Amino acid sequence: MRTIRPLCPALLLASVSISSAALEADFVTTRGTVTVTLEYTKAPKAVASLITLSEGTRSWFESADGSVRREPFFETLPFDRVVNSSTEKLVEMGAPDPGYQFQDEFGASLTHEPY
Repeated sequence: MRTIRPLCPALLLASVSISSAALEADFVTTRGTVTVTLEYTKAPKAVASLITLSEGTRSWFESADGSVRREPFFETLPFDRVVNSSTEKLVEMGAPDPGYQFQDEFGASLTHEPY
């Protein structure tokens, strides 16, 4: 069963900036910034999708009106949950389909363990 706790009355607006040297992404929210490490060698398609959709350098399909857009995809999407503590870093959001798919890149070496 999925439970969503409201974090605050205002929308949590997200913007993602990419640090090319460390391959990390900063998720900037109204509740603080969460930095995650991107495992490019283990999940290249997922990382490339996140980066290009975040930058607005990849076209995506807007299902609401059928248009094709080339602008930051995640810019105004709200987060359902944000945890930014010394022991846990988590951002959870639901996003519409960008209009394309790629094969899942699961592997035993990919974990969700804190660093």
